[in-house]
Formats: sequence, C-alpha cells, structure tokens
Amino acid sequence: MGKTSILRNVAKSSGADTQVVYVNLQPLGAISQGIGELFLAIADEISDAIHLPPPDTDELLKLPQQTFKLYLQQAIEKLENKRLIIALDEFEEIEKLINI
Repeated sequence: MGKTSILRNVAKSSGADTQVVYVNLQPLGAISQGIGELFLAIADEISDAIHLPPPDTDELLKLPQQTFKLYLQQAIEKLENKRLIIALDEFEEIEKLINI
C-alpha cells in the first residue's frame, strides 16, 4: 500500500543532482507492439521530464533495445552530472505481458 505515493514523492526527497522520472505502466495492459511500446512509454516520460525529444517511434518499434539504449545515453548526457532514476509504477503489468 502506498507504493504510488512513495514513487511520486521520491523526487521531493531527492537532491538537485537527481532527476526522477515517474512512469505509470498501468496503461500498458493492452500493448500490441511488444517491448517497443514499453520503451516508448518510458521514453515519453523522460522526454517530458528533461525536455529531450523522444526517439523515432518507428525505429523504437523496429529495433527497441538498441534505440532505447541510445536514447538513454542521450538523456544521461543531457543531464550532465545528474543521476537519472526511472520510477516504474504498476510494474506487475510487465510481468503480465511476459506471461502471455
């Protein structure tokens, strides 16, 4: 109980040297494009948080791991000396997708 509240409040207790990105995975229950859609959801939240254009959707769906890895490298470079925490809420949705 209260996991969502904790995740949402991590940013308040983190220092100025940390960027927290909150990602709610609940809407992913009906994905059809595989892991690329998961990475797209995470990339969209990173994009909003640090004002970095998201990766190309077609590339992300075609080569999900490679494209997302490159995007994370760009995000880390943009943050310079800040740490990046990606807070995944409703993580159980990933497990449901794996078990399908």
